[in-house]
Amino acid sequence: MRLLISNDDGVFAEGIQCLANTLAIAGHQVTVVCPDRERSATGHGLTLHDPIRAEPVTGIFEESIKVWACSGTPADCVKLALGALVNHKPDFVLAGINHGPNLGTDVLCSGTVSAAMEGLLEKIPSMALSLADFTNRNFEIGATFARDFLEHYDKTHGTSEARPPM
Repeated sequence: MRLLISNDDGVFAEGIQCLANTLAIAGHQVTVVCPDRERSATGHGLTLHDPIRAEPVTGIFEESIKVWACSGTPADCVKLALGALVNHKPDFVLAGINHGPNLGTDVLCSGTVSAAMEGLLEKIPSMALSLADFTNRNFEIGATFARDFLEHYDKTHGTSEARPPM
């Protein structure tokens, strides 16, 4: 599957690296576009009056993963990815794995949830993943869940390998 991954914790966060690497090793075509620094609690904010920059990142993810660090919010990252950085519409957008919970009303201000919502607004199946607390750093649990979920999703819904470029 073609996957777009973003977050609000930034490109150097353990959660996004674990998620992206796990899914690439599982055979998915992964592109990461996320903020160049932590952007937690930005909600669905968009950058309107400043240029948004994206720089390629190498050396911290599996070699097959295309990675961009973006100067904007998580929602900006997904918009920029879909509008300019990916050649084909992703089959799925994933956001996270967030370091800390996104529960209850937290979802209203979560940049991670907003990145997934941006995928949904573009009619792309999407999900946000978070750890349940700030002390847990076992991102492998969330990454394994995402890998297994996508395997089941692909079997039941299929992907669009023949889907034309965007």
